[in-house]
Amino acid sequence: MPVQSKNVEDSGSQIKVTGLHAFPIGVKAYIKIETNMGITGWGEINNMETRVACSLAESLSELIIGENPTRIEHHWQRLFRAHRNIRGGGLIIHTISAIDMALWDIAGKLWNVPV
Repeated sequence: MPVQSKNVEDSGSQIKVTGLHAFPIGVKAYIKIETNMGITGWGEINNMETRVACSLAESLSELIIGENPTRIEHHWQRLFRAHRNIRGGGLIIHTISAIDMALWDIAGKLWNVPV
């Protein structure tokens, strides 16, 4: 029996990050990443001053805006390498982790699977 090809919609390659916003709420900072497909992802930062957390997160936005949010490992490595020489590395790791969390949230929503 010959194999028949089927067209499969590849929504993962069309999605792009359009914005990253950080919000201080109580003792935590929350990261919201928006996409061109209307899917948003959320991450949170604990154990650091919320204004610092928000400023750090928003300063990293230029590295992911316009990029495909499903390339999660690529983004983590890129964010880490761009800031690995900063003193107070724990602060940047907390911030990158929140962005990572938001990217996983987007991936789960895009593919309709739990993360």
